Amino acid sequence: ALSEFHASTVRKGWWQFSETADYLRHVGALDESNPSVPRVIIPNYIHTPQNCIVTSKYYAVCCADACENMMAHLEGKIRAPHASPEVIADVVSEWLSASASSNRTLSAALISKLDEIAGQNGGVVPLHGRLFAQWLHFVNPRECQYPHLSNTTSYEDKHEYRRKTDNAHAYSIDELYAMFGEGASPEAEAETRALGTSDSNAAASVGSMCSEEGSADAEAS
Repeated sequence: ALSEFHASTVRKGWWQFSETADYLRHVGALDESNPSVPRVIIPNYIHTPQNCIVTSKYYAVCCADACENMMAHLEGKIRAPHASPEVIADVVSEWLSASASSNRTLSAALISKLDEIAGQNGGVVPLHGRLFAQWLHFVNPRECQYPHLSNTTSYEDKHEYRRKTDNAHAYSIDELYAMFGEGASPEAEAETRALGTSDSNAAASVGSMCSEEGSADAEAS
């Protein structure tokens, strides 16, 4: 759930999970099918620009798409742009049994959905269409991205998002602490303690903290 995603920053120190709901929605990493409990779509989140290492203005190094292994297996076995639901179910079941630690099988609901896709396409399932990509996501939700409709999401990093919306892509640590009722962040508490004293050691501590913060900001920019 989105609340657990953000709370992990406060309660477990996982500082990187701080993107706002608006930004996650913008890049297609937020599932709001149940509006009362929005959820982060894990593979979509992993492949957002924020999780890539920008090594130059020409390219970035991103996580490998684990779902491509399943697609490569399907393409190698089927050797055609489409196949019957039965053939696809057999090939995918074979892949799941070989790659998973436990013996996973396709549920009746997933097989029924595959039949529905074939019913819309003359009895066969196109391997490179959105409906099949959506089906693969439900087969393997931790590895295969959910394919959104065209023009409903935008693959943009934090700088492009800020230019377009004038909003920050992530919450500050203090905002997250306030959201989850945990009081002030450790950084804010340290600053308050230092500013509340009058000896030279405390003043030196504040100066050091501000210097480090400036260095971090400079590196981030």
